[in-house]
Amino acid sequence: MPTIEYVDVARPIAERVFLLCLGWSDYQILEGVGEKTVTERVSEVPDENSKLLVDIQIQLARIEKTLEVVPTLAAALETVREIARNADQSSKSAHHRVDMLQSAKEIADDALRKAETALANQRAQAEDQKWFKRTFYGAVIVGIAGGIVAAVWAAIKIGGVA
Repeated sequence: MPTIEYVDVARPIAERVFLLCLGWSDYQILEGVGEKTVTERVSEVPDENSKLLVDIQIQLARIEKTLEVVPTLAAALETVREIARNADQSSKSAHHRVDMLQSAKEIADDALRKAETALANQRAQAEDQKWFKRTFYGAVIVGIAGGIVAAVWAAIKIGGVA
């Protein structure tokens, strides 16, 4: 089973903490460093503390087992960072496209206002042309009616019907 470096560095500290919990002094711990292993030193502990020691060893094993996945998590974290970078780049690109669409929308709105103004001008011109046509045709009708009345009047005067 591969071990992780920081677990190996933490092991002497954990052993010292265990021995301190069992009532050993710093002097006793340092005195036995080169001579005995931790297992041998633990065997010297009275039975009431051995259950506590076993519980602590079980917890330490659980911690070591939990720490085995840390390198995998580091690789997963790098993958997540890459995905985050890609997402950030995509969002910046999308933001740029939205800005371009916003300017295109402003241009389209301006064109719509100008088209509406042009249509209003055309309607006003059409109304003006209606008035002009009515005035012109009214004058033509009055002129023709006046000509007919003048012709009838002249015919009556020339023919002597009176």
